[in-house]
Parts: sequence; structure tokens; C-alpha cells
Amino acid sequence: MKDLIQILSNFTIHPLKLNLELLTDGIHIPQATEEFDTFSLQGTLKLNSNATRLIRGITIQFRGFIDRLKVSNCQNEKASIIENQLSLLKNPAQIPQGDSAFAFELALPRSLPPTVNSEFFKLNYQLLATVEVDGKKIAHQIPVKVFNPYLIPRNGTLSNFFNYSGTAHNQIDYAVDFPTRFIENNESSKFSILLKPKANVVVDFVNACVFQKVVVFTRQASSSNEEELPQTISLSQYTHHIENKNQLEYEIKFKLPISGNRPQKFILPSVDSSHFDVQHTVKITIKYQLQGESYARSYQFEVPIAISVQGTEIAAELPNYMQVGQGAHHCFQNTELPPNYTNLAA
Repeated sequence: MKDLIQILSNFTIHPLKLNLELLTDGIHIPQATEEFDTFSLQGTLKLNSNATRLIRGITIQFRGFIDRLKVSNCQNEKASIIENQLSLLKNPAQIPQGDSAFAFELALPRSLPPTVNSEFFKLNYQLLATVEVDGKKIAHQIPVKVFNPYLIPRNGTLSNFFNYSGTAHNQIDYAVDFPTRFIENNESSKFSILLKPKANVVVDFVNACVFQKVVVFTRQASSSNEEELPQTISLSQYTHHIENKNQLEYEIKFKLPISGNRPQKFILPSVDSSHFDVQHTVKITIKYQLQGESYARSYQFEVPIAISVQGTEIAAELPNYMQVGQGAHHCFQNTELPPNYTNLAA
């Protein structure tokens, strides 16, 4: 803590200003492949000095912290999930009065989960630059938002048409159709279910509910085993009551708005990562009664879906770095070009 106070104090009084800039607004992670499981974060550290100075060291550090909230045995527990750093200088370098720039490239895993700011937990990233000059350390950090739409489980199959059929206790044959199970948070989950009850079966209603299950993985100090802390909430639901109970079959169409019953801060994207897991399912309940019986029966089944709240397309693009400096806005998909490193004259 004392070192942090000293760094902040040095930053406020030292006549050397630091500024960090990335080539993109946030970090858009490319899809992992068999050949590449990392990517390069590229940016520039800009210095403004009121005099010629000797820089003895520059460190760039990328950090990620997860805050586990509203769980019984680890209230507000903050843990580091990544801490990558590099040193920009092998030897001391002299900078002139005025502006100087140092380009950097930092390798990060393509499995990095996206930034999360929810009621369940928070995952935030920071980029920190530390400069050693005049026997002091001057630090500057900026928040960085990470986007990674490729951690959605079963992403490819969820985008396709889905049909599933079965029987409820051998009393009702059913078939459910989903045009797609990949849904944006501002959209609705649309599907239909066809029921064919036997002659002695009376269907009362069919209920459909979108559930979200959040699991944060944590390591206890006394054990190396991971413990799951699940939290499940309902995002949207609808009950269709059967009025004409004498039909041979029923076709029911559902349209469940994802953000219908919950504020946005409760809705998370579907993510499968080593740090947390967010699952979404549609649970369907069929309530029915056999003629001659005084009690009702129920049958339930679940269909996995995926929800995206990124606001970015799956085919996330990386910039053509050769054009960034020229003010161009064109992006060239999944291309990373090496940065131009700063050359300092002795």
C-alpha cells in the first residue's frame, strides 16, 4: 500500500506525463484456432517531459480482476485471473523535451473472457504503464473493455434450426421447433411446440421459462479443488392455458423476451470459460390430467440456448494497423500486422 501511495504521489508532482493508447476501442479477441491460441495487444505509451530525461525502465502490464459478489462464503472476494507484463527497454534510454512515443505488443490468450459488470460478479481489466525515471516510479493506468463472442458454448449448432421430440410419461407426444437458439438480449426466444395427447389425457397448460445459471469458480485457501457457486434466476416466462380441451393436437407458439422481466445488469452473455460459466436454457412444463384422476401431473424438459449481449458480431474484426496512423477506418478481418517499434537515438 505504501508503494502504491508513493507511485501516485510521484505521478501527481513529477513533470513527466504518461498516456496509454490502444489501436482499437477496447479489445476484440479473435477466435482461437489449432495454430493460434494467443493474440497480440498493441498500443502506444506516450510521454511528455518538460526536460531531457534518462528513462531507466518501462513496464507494460495487463491485469484482470474478478469480484465475486452476493455469494455466502466469499463476499466481495477479489481475485486476479491474468497478469501479463513486458519490459520495453533493455537498456536506459534518453528522451528529449516534449513528446516521445513507445509502441508495445503484449501477448494475451484468446480464451480471455469478456468484461462483465453485473449483479452477480464483476470482471474488469486494466492496462498499467510504469516508468522508472529520476530514481522514482511513475504509473498510469486505464480501464480496458474486452469483447470475446467466441466463448459461447456450442456456438455453431445453436445458430441452426433445432427440432426435438419426445413423450411425456407416454401420455403426450410432443415436438418442439426453434428457428434458432442463438439470441441477442434485446430479442425474444421464439419457438413452437406441438402436443398430441392420448384420448384419456386432458392438457391444462404449457409453461415456458428462460433460466440463467451463473457459476463462478473459486479456489479455497485450504483446498486446491474448485468450488462452484451457482446462482439461477428466471429471465422471462409465459403460460399458455388450454381452453378447448377436446382437440386431438395443439400447436402453441411462444415468444419470450429475454430482457422482459429483468434489468440489463442481471442479464449475462452465455460464456464457457475456466473462470466462470453462464448457461441459458428454456424450461418447458406440460401440466395435464388423466380422466378419472383427481390430481394433475406435470412433465418438464429443457432446451439449451445462448444469449449474446456483446453488441458485436461473431465475426469480430481486427484493424489493419498499417492504416490506423493514416486515419482510415477500414478493417481487414482477422489480420494482425506487427507494430512499428520506437527507435530512440542515444
